[in-house]
Amino acid sequence: ATIEEVEGDVCELESKLDKLVKLCIGMIDAGKAYNAANKQFVSGIRELAQQSAKDEVIESSLTKFAESLQEMINYHTILFDQAQRSIKTQLQTFVKDDLRKFKEAKKQFDKVSEEKEAALIKNAQAPRNKQHEVEEATNILTATRKCFRHIVLDYVLQICKTHHTSKHLELKLQPKMVLQRIHSRRLNTNRCHTFQILICKTVYFLSSCQNYAFCFVGLSPKMYFNFVVM
Repeated sequence: ATIEEVEGDVCELESKLDKLVKLCIGMIDAGKAYNAANKQFVSGIRELAQQSAKDEVIESSLTKFAESLQEMINYHTILFDQAQRSIKTQLQTFVKDDLRKFKEAKKQFDKVSEEKEAALIKNAQAPRNKQHEVEEATNILTATRKCFRHIVLDYVLQICKTHHTSKHLELKLQPKMVLQRIHSRRLNTNRCHTFQILICKTVYFLSSCQNYAFCFVGLSPKMYFNFVVM
């Protein structure tokens, strides 16, 4: 690949990373807002549980439900914090540090390239009948070429370093994000199992209460069902 192609790739990479950082910030902010709303919802459930303190079954059911939701909120908080540290921070560091060094190296390369071109033109235009001007132009061209070689080596080194760091960063972030999603899925599965048990207990309790009410008024559940259908 030519230097121009590499420069274009780096500029495109910077643009995409900037976009990814903004998307990550938006995701984290939305997650924090979601957590804040969930915390208010949990607080409402706890208040309802306190209001139902005289009924031990209802209070216990609501309290366990609130505790399960709170565990999910706590994990989501950790997940968003990890996303901020492992994705947002690392990407911003790469953009601010590595790409900044690349831009500085490119600026030096462009400057020395212009100076070399100017030295070549001056050397070509130096009058051959004036030995002093010829020697001065030759010396400037020689010095500029030496400086150009050093700058080119530094620039190529910075290009290779930027390319290597970007690939390493991309490969490093992938397993982190995948592991976070796997852990999140496992937690959600466990929470769903907890919710299922809680729901089954609640349904059983409601069914018991309903049967008790039927017996209290002298109706069986089947008789009540037939009465409602009619």
